[in-house]
Amino acid sequence: MGISSTLKSPVFKGLFVLIGVVVAVAGLTPPVQAATITYYFSGTVDAVGTSLGSTIFVGEALTGSYTFDPSIAGTGTNESAVYDALTSFSLSIGSYSGSSAASEEIQVDSGSFGASDDRYAVVSRVSQGLSPLIVNGSQLGFFTFRLDDTTDSQFTAGALTLPTSLSLPSFNSNGFFLDFGDFSTPFVVSGTLNYLSETAPSAVPEPTSLLLLGTGVFGIGLAAWRRRKA
Repeated sequence: MGISSTLKSPVFKGLFVLIGVVVAVAGLTPPVQAATITYYFSGTVDAVGTSLGSTIFVGEALTGSYTFDPSIAGTGTNESAVYDALTSFSLSIGSYSGSSAASEEIQVDSGSFGASDDRYAVVSRVSQGLSPLIVNGSQLGFFTFRLDDTTDSQFTAGALTLPTSLSLPSFNSNGFFLDFGDFSTPFVVSGTLNYLSETAPSAVPEPTSLLLLGTGVFGIGLAAWRRRKA
């Protein structure tokens, strides 16, 4: 059988079709994306600027979450790096709920804010898409929470990477801030972060929900008892 006849055979025709399908599928398949990571956080307001007290109050709860791409490279120095890695961000405090899908930043520092301080900070700015808020004429500028470790044991200078695993108890200062106005005359809401995890905090059942649950369990038990008595 000649080469021409061989190429025209059903086997080779089927092989060519298969190769064509594989090439087409490979061309349509999108490149593999790094899996994003989501963290949930919560805290309590400790202090409110005097001109901001009509909207946010001491003792109110802060809740929120952020998602980031761990494959994003950082920029900066050996002791301080910024990662424009956030893909989404949201927070709720008092009557304010804000969100953003802009590429805001995560900051990682090793010893750059003191002789022996490591810092992890998440920053979301109104200028980069965070929902605006104006209180008594003062415009929200940004929200940030920062975790500080004065023992300098969290990160290594010269080998900074974007952390993908965080433990709140590993840091000895866990604060959050909403900054209004500007840096020269700031109006600040501040508080303490008390939860940070890849697991969303569990909601505490409301009394009504507990009552409905108890009623349902009682009804199931009563029905089972009646069946046994029948």
